[in-house]
Amino acid sequence: MKRPLHKLLFFFFIFLSYLPIEAQNRLQLGSSVLMNISFYDGMSYLNSGVQTAYEFDLPGNKSLYISATAHFGEHRNFMAYEIKETDILFGIQPEIRFYTREKYQGPFWGVGVDVKHLRAKNFFMPLPFNFNPDYVSWESNIGLTYGKYLPIDHGRYIVPQIHIGFNPIGWNEYGFSTSFGLNLCL
Repeated sequence: MKRPLHKLLFFFFIFLSYLPIEAQNRLQLGSSVLMNISFYDGMSYLNSGVQTAYEFDLPGNKSLYISATAHFGEHRNFMAYEIKETDILFGIQPEIRFYTREKYQGPFWGVGVDVKHLRAKNFFMPLPFNFNPDYVSWESNIGLTYGKYLPIDHGRYIVPQIHIGFNPIGWNEYGFSTSFGLNLCL
């Protein structure tokens, strides 16, 4: 299952290399909350985290946004409630953003993908024949983002945003995810 994801990423970055990128525009730092929904057990899990991002100018009212995220969360294992499961997710999210007004002024929509590396400690029940109850996987989603640039002072902005993603192929542990972020543009 990892091979198709690597091919998808390879072709996506080849595509990015042919975009007419003008110049780096904004560095963003912020916090985010990631909610993963598992259709297998019918549960949703919250993970808190941080993100850093660069936004690059594209022609017109578009930009290329690339963020790196790290999220951490703990919850009870649904198979054995007395066991605490720990989720650690590292991800990257490239997307194309479309501004409804001037670039970096007001609301925007984004279309892109997010790829996450998931490590879930105590995912499986620890049994005598199962010495490693951890689960490690790659997850990818196609998603939409909505956000807004809010000026605070001297060219700095706060950017609240929501990203909703799903996997149309269906091989993720979590079939649906959404993240709420609040970034500070430096």
